[in-house]
Amino acid sequence: MKLKSFWVFYVVTAIILAGVAAVPLWNLLAMVLAYHKIAQFGYNATAVIPFAAVLAAIFIGFLFLPLLWHMSMRKKRIIVSVGAVGIFFGLGLYSEMIAARLDTVRMVLTSRMMYTPATIDLLASQAAIPWEVRVHYYIFSVIFILAVLNFLYILANVLYGDGRHSKRVVILHGAATGCYGLAYFLVRVMQYENHATLHLAWGSVLNAAICFVLAAIAVGLYCSSFIPYKGWERVIPPALSVVTVLALYLAQHFMLGGNFYLYSGYAAMNIFLRILIVVVPGVIVHFLLRKYEKIKIA
Repeated sequence: MKLKSFWVFYVVTAIILAGVAAVPLWNLLAMVLAYHKIAQFGYNATAVIPFAAVLAAIFIGFLFLPLLWHMSMRKKRIIVSVGAVGIFFGLGLYSEMIAARLDTVRMVLTSRMMYTPATIDLLASQAAIPWEVRVHYYIFSVIFILAVLNFLYILANVLYGDGRHSKRVVILHGAATGCYGLAYFLVRVMQYENHATLHLAWGSVLNAAICFVLAAIAVGLYCSSFIPYKGWERVIPPALSVVTVLALYLAQHFMLGGNFYLYSGYAAMNIFLRILIVVVPGVIVHFLLRKYEKIKIA
């Protein structure tokens, strides 16, 4: 390993990740200080939730790269994946709790009514984001964290490790992660043709379909980096892509109180589009991995 060039790569990448995470983490720090009455800074809760926990998990996960370097590629990615997801859940839940309590305190002060600390805690718990909504967000966020860290660790291995992963694998994972990242950060609020029936406008239908498909592709490629794409194991990455979409549909079902978004005014079209969104990621993952295997054999 070229030690000097590795450390240049490591420091530059860490600085970039820290820069991306700086704004949400600064707002999170301001929230924490305000919560503990240490200081009273202005903060933007929407900059903290969901971005602080996601970006902090990626940043901290990457920082562990040198400590895990001498482990096998599979082992270090498993360790960093589990650790990053744990950081995300802990920090995410903590920031949501702080935001809910501070919003409740602000409401109490605005109304000029007297509440006991126990009452404020009760109001804060009621104001917290419902778990049904959090599950949907957590699935998308965990996928993004795993995809980014997996790409960075594969990139480091190709450039400075044993090079078992080819440049084509780096490009494949990088493109999939980049596309999903754009969808994750640029996702828009759902627009409705009919809010009462949850019938989405076509722009939102396309937005939802793209997010579901790209998330499922990212999961399939992530899993493929742990297992060889041969024999019966070929089924696993496409199957997990399908399972990812089904999990997102299940989360949507709970989030909407036992309902689903409608993509069309026709029942048959709704069924067709849902099945299409489930099947397409698995087909794409299978095609991409089979294409890569053919290139590698050639």
